[in-house]
Amino acid sequence: MASGEQNTKDTAGEDQPVDRAAMARYFDEALESGMFVDFDPDERAGIRRILDLCGVRRGDWIFEPGCGAGRFTRLLAQRVGPSGQVDACEMAPRMIEACRSRVRSDWVRFHQTTALEANLPAGEYDVVVCLNVWPHLDSVEAHLERFAALLRPQGRLVIAHSLGRESVNAIHGFVAQPGVRACPLPPAKDLAAQLKSLGWRPESVMDEEIYFVCAQPPARP
Repeated sequence: MASGEQNTKDTAGEDQPVDRAAMARYFDEALESGMFVDFDPDERAGIRRILDLCGVRRGDWIFEPGCGAGRFTRLLAQRVGPSGQVDACEMAPRMIEACRSRVRSDWVRFHQTTALEANLPAGEYDVVVCLNVWPHLDSVEAHLERFAALLRPQGRLVIAHSLGRESVNAIHGFVAQPGVRACPLPPAKDLAAQLKSLGWRPESVMDEEIYFVCAQPPARP
C-alpha cells in the first residue's frame, strides 16, 4: 500500500491532497461500522442494470479496481465462470479480507494494493470495471493510461455508480477527513468528453438513476 501525500487533479481540475493510508483507514472504519457490507435496497435495481450494461460474458477477464468488500466482485465472478478471470484490487486491508471471505471462486485473484501498482498482465482484460470508485482515484490520467494498457484492443472501461450523480455527490459532500479523496462526480457527458479528448472511444453514456460511462481504449499504433 502506498502512503504519503501527493497533489493530484480531479476531473474538475482542482488540486486535492491525497493520503492513501488515510483512504485505506477511512474505508476500513466504514466497513467496521456496517457500511459497504451489501448493497442497499435502493441500489440493487441499479446494480442489476449496471451488471447487464457491462456486457460481461462467460470466459471474460475482468479487472475491478476498488473492489471493496466484494459486493460486485461476487456478481462478476458468477458471470465469467471458471473459464474466466477476475482480478479484484483494493488497498484497504480489512476490505480486501472481507472480499476474500465473500468470494471463494478459484478464478478470482485478490490484490491488496492500488490499481497503478497491481501486478497484472498487459493487454489481457476484456473489461475494467470502476464501480463506485471513480471520485476516489487520484492521478486520473495515470489511471486511464494503466487501464488502456491492461485492456484488449476491443475491451471496455466501465465507470459506473449504483446511484445517480446528485446522490453520489451529496454523500461525498459529507466526507471531510484530511487526505481522503471524494471528488465531485462530473456529468457523464463531461466525463465521456474527457475520455474522448484522451483518445478513448465512448460507447454508452447514462446519467439518470444510475451513472454509467463505457468506452473502448485508444487505438494502438
